[in-house]
This record gives sequence, structure tokens and C-alpha cells, in this order.
Amino acid sequence: MLDELAEAVRSRRVAPVELVETALARIEAINPSLNAVVDLRAEAALEEATHHDLQGPLAGVPILIKDLEHVAGMVTTYGSLLHAEDPPAPEHGPMTQRLVDAGAVIVGKTNTPEYAWTGFTTNRVYGTTRNPWNPEKAPGGSSGGSSAALSSGMVPLATSSDGGGSVRGPASTTGLVGYKPTFGAVGRAAVPTWPTFSMNGVMQARVADVVAEAAVIFGPFPGDIDALAPAAVSLELALPTRVLAVPSFKAVVAPEVEAAFDRMLAVVTDTLAIPVEKAGTVFDTDPTPANGWLFMAAAEMAQRLGFAAGREDDLDIGLRIMVEFGRHIQLVDYIAAQRNRYTAARQLDVALGEDAVLLVPTVNGVDWPAEGPLPAEIGGVACSPLDSLNTMELNYTGHPAVSVPMGLGPNGVPLGLQIVAPRYRDALALGLAAALERALEWPVTAPGFEPFPIP
Repeated sequence: MLDELAEAVRSRRVAPVELVETALARIEAINPSLNAVVDLRAEAALEEATHHDLQGPLAGVPILIKDLEHVAGMVTTYGSLLHAEDPPAPEHGPMTQRLVDAGAVIVGKTNTPEYAWTGFTTNRVYGTTRNPWNPEKAPGGSSGGSSAALSSGMVPLATSSDGGGSVRGPASTTGLVGYKPTFGAVGRAAVPTWPTFSMNGVMQARVADVVAEAAVIFGPFPGDIDALAPAAVSLELALPTRVLAVPSFKAVVAPEVEAAFDRMLAVVTDTLAIPVEKAGTVFDTDPTPANGWLFMAAAEMAQRLGFAAGREDDLDIGLRIMVEFGRHIQLVDYIAAQRNRYTAARQLDVALGEDAVLLVPTVNGVDWPAEGPLPAEIGGVACSPLDSLNTMELNYTGHPAVSVPMGLGPNGVPLGLQIVAPRYRDALALGLAAALERALEWPVTAPGFEPFPIP
């Protein structure tokens, strides 16, 4: 879609202002029931579209920006009362500017949980975002506003970021393809809340659009000590020679998820003719990768929100608990978790080698309420919120991962299959994702919604 829209603009078959008008009309019609879009810049977008130079890989494509990044003239609230009265940003953030320089036209902002802290999308500034597949359920988090906007066809492009699963979780629960690149492939222009884990990713309905967007956002920014060289990660799709399958990184998985996972493995072996090796786990560390992630993420969040001391009542209760937990993490435990990352990464490196991918469900549960919380029980077994997702492990190790649709849960909410590739070999995960897309032809939007039109 992205290439077709941009080419239609460059060849003058459609004017950028027409695409922006379409996006604004769709947002006006659809958003009241989903609350995915929390702020608009309609006049500015139409003005920019009118004077567009018709150039760039995203020429004239309307885009929504997740409310963690600066857009000139708009308040960046981070979904937090701490910032709701902040002045508008004086200029675009560097990542926003990179997308604008590629030709995209910003029409507004999407919702996020406060400081992107969790796997559902609600906050005390803008309220709750709902899933187009089932409005009673969450569209995931923290990029739930973007996932809901994309899966309902409001816009063809919306930004997302991932510190513990915030691209792959929302993609899983809204039937999209969600891609977290190898850590460092997408530079960070500013220090994120979780400097050890967070980076921009991509969500789209089709793998080709994921690759097109990734090609634009890839590359370092000055000051990012973790950024990779521009050519370190290739986006030339390739297929793995073997597949390792793990039913979950956690001790729980819903029966419906496990059954859908087995069906996907059958497609890989029977339709794609790629051998699958089943395993119980790939990680054997203390702490577990998920717990190590939590220690570090909570400590980094507590430090980031140190300025809010005395305003704890303005924080979401769940975020407040995370910050309080983070304040009590000892330095020795933080460093131990940091050291443990090397062990976990090596275990996954050895399991994958150079040419294999690992398959695991993206989400262990079938769904959860739009307002949260994450499940306290999965498959009849009590669990912690961390058990809901098999995603933070890959932020911990830095490996690339792609979530693709793998059917529906009992309440009509999509389930996701996560494809994990060796570091720097993102193309293997994307290549298998593309092969599964061809084999299964999953929907572009949720039922009852139409895809953004291509002229």
C-alpha cells in the first residue's frame, strides 16, 4: 500500500491533499468508537499537503504519530497528567522529521498508556483505546492507538515503538504484522524512558509495507551509542533453512493459543516445506529474561520519573507501583540483570545459529479488557502480568522479532505468532512472515472496516 500510494502521488494520479482529506474523514467517522487518535492538526496537514513537493518514498502518505514523539505545534503528553499542560513542541522530533523528509504528512497523534508502561492503552489524559476487532477488548499497548488506527483503516501509516513488546503485542491483538528490528538498527534521537530496551518499530497489515516503512526509519542518529552502522541489517527477504518451535517463554499458555500455534507449525512444515524442531525452552538463566527485563525496566522508569517526586498521585496506579518497585532495586541487582543479558543472548544465539528462526506465540492469553489489567490467569492457571507476553525476552537480548496473525481467539480478538531471527538477520524473520502471508492471506482490516483506499 505505501509504495502504491506514494507512486500515485509522485505520478500525479492523486494529490496529497486528497489523501489527507480521506484520512481526516475516516478519523472523524471511525475514531469516536475507538479513541485511537487523541489530537489532530487538520489545517496544518491540509496546508502542507497542498504545497507538497510530490517527492520521497512516502510522498503524500498521511501519518499518525504515537504520543511519545514531538510534532511541531502539538503537545507531547506521553499519556500523562504530568505533561498534559506542557507547551506545544517547537519543532518535530528527529524521527518525526525523518518521516516528514520522506514525504509523509502528519495528520495527528495516537494514544499510548502513560509513559508506554503496559500492554493495554488507557490513560487519565485521553481515556481508553478500544480494539476494532472487539471494542470491549484492548488493542494492546503501548502502541495500541496506532494499532487500532491501522487495523480500522483510518490511515495507512502510524508510528510505533517497542521497549518490552509495544509493537508486537498490539500487532498480535489487532491482526497486523509487527516488527521489532535488531536493537540499534533504528537509531534513537533522544534518550528513551528505557535506554536499554526501547526503539522504534513498524506495524502494518502487509509485510511489504513493513519493509517499506523500515527502510525509511532505519539508520543512526547523532549521540546514540547503541546505533548500528547503516548497512548492518539487510531488508532483502530470505527464508530460514530450519525452524525451532517453543510453545511459550513462560510457564503458561492458553489452550486456544497453543492450538493455533500448532496449526501454524503445520503450515510451515506442510505448505512451506521447512523442517520444524520442537523444544521446551531456549533460556536457562537466573533471573529469567523476563524478570531481568523487569528489574532493569522498573529501575530505568523510576530514574526517568524522578522529577515527579511529590506528584505520585498524578500517575496511573500501575505505573506508580512500577516506579516504587524500581526505586527499591539495588544497584547490584540491576548490574546482575545487565550481566545476565549476555548469558540469555548467547543461549538464543547458539540455538538459532546463522540460518534458523524461532517460533513462539506473541501473546500467551487470548485477550484482556480495554481498560486493563493484563490477565491474572491464563488457561486456568494463576499468573503474573509478565506472563501474558513472550516479547520482553527479545528486548532483553536484542534479537529481531516479527509478529504475524495466526487466527482468532474465542472473543474474536486476533492471536499472533512471533518469528525470532538471529541478530542482524532480520530478513529471515521477515521472509518467513511474507511466505506465511502468501499462504494464509490474512485480512487487511478488522471486520466491518475498509482498507485505506489506493487510487
